[in-house]
Amino acid sequence: MLLLALWPSVASATTVETAIHTRIDQLAEHRALTIGSTRIAASRLLPELYERRGDRPAWEPVARLDSLIDAIADAEFDGLAPKDYALDELRRRRAEVSGGHADPAARADLDLLATDALARLAYHLYLGKVDPAQLDPHWNFPRRFDREDAVAVLGRALDTGHVSLLLERARPEQPLYHAMRRLLIAHLELARRGGWPKVPGGSMLEPGAVDARVPALRARLAASGDLEGSRFGAARSVAADSSRVFDPALARAVEAFQRRHLLAADGAVGPATLAALNVPIERRIEQLRVNLERGRWVLQHLPDSFVVTNVAAYETYLVVGNRRVWTARCQVGQQSRQTPIFRADMRTVVFNPTWTVPSGILARDILPSLKRGDLSVLRRKRLDVLDAKGRVVSPESVNWSHVSARNCPYTLRQDAGPDNALGRVKLLFPNPYAVYLHDTPARDLFEHTQRAFSSGCIRVERPLELAERALADSRWDAEAIAKTVESGKTTSVALRHPLPVLLLYWTAFPISGPGGVAFAADIYRRDARVLHGLEAKVRSTAAASTAKAP
Repeated sequence: MLLLALWPSVASATTVETAIHTRIDQLAEHRALTIGSTRIAASRLLPELYERRGDRPAWEPVARLDSLIDAIADAEFDGLAPKDYALDELRRRRAEVSGGHADPAARADLDLLATDALARLAYHLYLGKVDPAQLDPHWNFPRRFDREDAVAVLGRALDTGHVSLLLERARPEQPLYHAMRRLLIAHLELARRGGWPKVPGGSMLEPGAVDARVPALRARLAASGDLEGSRFGAARSVAADSSRVFDPALARAVEAFQRRHLLAADGAVGPATLAALNVPIERRIEQLRVNLERGRWVLQHLPDSFVVTNVAAYETYLVVGNRRVWTARCQVGQQSRQTPIFRADMRTVVFNPTWTVPSGILARDILPSLKRGDLSVLRRKRLDVLDAKGRVVSPESVNWSHVSARNCPYTLRQDAGPDNALGRVKLLFPNPYAVYLHDTPARDLFEHTQRAFSSGCIRVERPLELAERALADSRWDAEAIAKTVESGKTTSVALRHPLPVLLLYWTAFPISGPGGVAFAADIYRRDARVLHGLEAKVRSTAAASTAKAP
């Protein structure tokens, strides 16, 4: 009787294994398998995984699916779409199996569907859903994925039931990512309660004014946590704040909001501030989702120390041990001459640099004047014309009408000095774009809130401080650097250890203080393509791009 009692479950398990084997054979042969409305994405990984398992089902008893289903629902908090991981179909099929209405073939389908959902969710949390190389030809950040290792990791998670732990470890460990995730959760919760109120338009609102729009402004700033005593998303009594007086506390809240949105912090609500106040919370949620995706692209496997320039926020900073130790404003490339996004290693600091005109600037800014016979551009920019042997030649002796940026036999160079385009120092990290960090004589431009002024390089506000920290050498302290700069002599110093430089593009990022998050303008209009990729249908990894995939 005991054998008879056990026999149905054994036979059933064997039948499920056979059904799994049949589907895996189809997937391995055709690199394609559709279950219900879902096309299996991990078309390379699943055959290897189930071969190692001997085609044993991975999700029996069916209650083991609950942690996966919960994790997929929570993918929304990472800016991902739960529908990409067959959430509704998993729930439906799980209910059928629980109710005893599923035959072995249906149970096999559920098993494969669940394993595929886990694999693709883990992959997206680890590397991102969107392939950045498809969006940006300059992209060179490493994307490390080993399918053999992934099969082993997934196998262990399935054997032990530690699915939630696997997904947690797939996320970037950087505190920045987890802070962004908490911000997204807070914005989603507020959106479900109706978001923040809109501030009516009209003339400029200034501190001290008495205006019927002030209560709406106060309610808006309370909802986003900018008003003193408020907390992001917390409900606040409008009746208690019905005063029409634009008081000092409200002015401070406006200033906090303006700083978070990289606006001039004057405490007055003009057109730019009003527009930022009335951006719908749904748009801010999209920004957070886009930047969480960017975090998945770059926040894995970071070194202990590195320099970041956030192009969208006009900011350069140094990170040591997950902590910012130095920050400065910067100027970046204009819309027509965008600073590229890439990673390289800083190797050299040059004090009192000369400046050689790059081919792009030569073609756009110098040669058109020279071809017209206007040589004054050379005098204004203090440029010498050098031949192939480095000898200075008279610009009047050159037939500029026959010269192009591509075939120019001359070098146009500006000597070192206080008015040099690169200022007193440049920090070099070799790259194909001739981009580097440097000083600038145009220091007044740092006072602007929007600082897209350069031809692609990054002008740093306090570059000598960064040079000292990058060199990290007692022989090159602030005093030694000052003496070298004062000498006027061009001096190159090699870093003892290469320092990674990350040029990034973050339009939303966590900050300390009221609101907890900063939003930058999308100056290069890059967010929309990332968002489109996040919303796109998941493709089978056999058909997906050049990136190594599961």
